Amino acid sequence: MRSTKKRIRGWWIAIPDTDLFKFYMRRRLERIAPQDRDYAHNLRRGDGNGHSHVRASILGPSLTVPSVEGKPTLGTWQQIVFLDLDNRPRSRRIVVQIMSENARS
Repeated sequence: MRSTKKRIRGWWIAIPDTDLFKFYMRRRLERIAPQDRDYAHNLRRGDGNGHSHVRASILGPSLTVPSVEGKPTLGTWQQIVFLDLDNRPRSRRIVVQIMSENARS
């Protein structure tokens, strides 16, 4: 992912509905970094998405998921969720990098 305003995260989600989870997560992030505050980014860029950068910095830039026999090792309630934190739709590209440790004797 090349933008600084989108994140893929893994969470233990007790809510099987991913859309409902995203709703709750956005609500929590709105409390932490409200959209209607004055951010220096908005004054410089004029695009009104300073809150998106703050939210993205809290979530971090990437996710590492271990795998066993080619399958991600996720718990029963754990999911990988894509959150687009920007204030307008944009074209997105997700980059997946698979690393392997070849254990040959």
